[in-house]
Amino acid sequence: MNEVLNVFYNHVIPGALQGEIDCELLVHMICNVYFPENNRLLKATDKYEDLIIPTLIINNQNEFNNALIDYVETMLAFYQDYDFSSIDKQYYPAYIIATALANMSQKDYLDPTTYFRLRTEAIKQNPFILSETKVPVAHSDDFKGDLYYTVNKEKPNEEAPFRYTLFVTDGTDTYEFQTIRFFIHDKTAYIGAIQGNKPDEKTKYQNKVKRVLYKANEGINSENELYQTNPGAVVALTSFIALLNSMGINKVAILPYGIQRWNDKKILFSNLSEKLQNNKIEEPYKIKVVRVIERTSSYFDKVPTIRNQLKNSLLRFHYHLNGSSLTQDNEELLIECGQITNGNNNLLNEIYGTFNNLSTKKANQLD
Repeated sequence: MNEVLNVFYNHVIPGALQGEIDCELLVHMICNVYFPENNRLLKATDKYEDLIIPTLIINNQNEFNNALIDYVETMLAFYQDYDFSSIDKQYYPAYIIATALANMSQKDYLDPTTYFRLRTEAIKQNPFILSETKVPVAHSDDFKGDLYYTVNKEKPNEEAPFRYTLFVTDGTDTYEFQTIRFFIHDKTAYIGAIQGNKPDEKTKYQNKVKRVLYKANEGINSENELYQTNPGAVVALTSFIALLNSMGINKVAILPYGIQRWNDKKILFSNLSEKLQNNKIEEPYKIKVVRVIERTSSYFDKVPTIRNQLKNSLLRFHYHLNGSSLTQDNEELLIECGQITNGNNNLLNEIYGTFNNLSTKKANQLD
């Protein structure tokens, strides 16, 4: 049996049925597995409460196997220089598969073959030169600093394999905007998350940028529910969409929520709580475990906020700039950009115009 298939059928599936896949690092996720060709159903454990347990439906096993092998081989090549830290090389294929399953939406579980094919093609279609080197853009009068961006590989366990980050610097200090996790397939950019890391201490310039960011709220009434969207996320997304548009990529969609992210926290919370209750945690580690449990518990309240941040950032782009059309169906959201023109927000007008005028050698390949 092919090595990838051996890992999937004899290691990943048994782990997924029990709620955790051993990749040296435990990946907490759970699902049933159904093979319609022979009407075979593998049922997941029922030991956990309040989980959303999807069923991985493998309609055509041969097509699925080929798509899975291609995906894993592509990802292993993509991450060949990546530091997997404490994960031994023999676990790489299991980790790649487990994190892929962990990022699937309920819709993806109904057609995993298409999921793996699309993600594989997205890696191969990447139009960006990946690097941590900041690409200079232009000077910003509003921020009184120079704008830069980077596009690089994201960690394998995140929602999407690429990340875009916007920066502005006054030459001494740098402000880092929210990171956008994404991939591109058939001239559509799929965004999985817009999130940022808060610095422990803000410099004088970073505080100045924070004050300027409130200009992103110009043109929207404070009573509008979209007003609460993080202005930094709106600016970052506007720059990213403008850059995409300059490359001929005019559609931007939101990836559906990966339900295993909910299950991951629920399973971790349940396992740690049980061990703590049964005194199976050694004394020096109890305080740390309690803190992990507290953070995990708070995650469930944050899920709607995290998802709304992503959706509302895209809606704010549509609200402020003219020339885009919107398609929305429950959690799915797609914006298609036509000829974008200035709207009701001067800061966003400037950011869009600046980034939309950029061009790259690789962008010409998409024409």
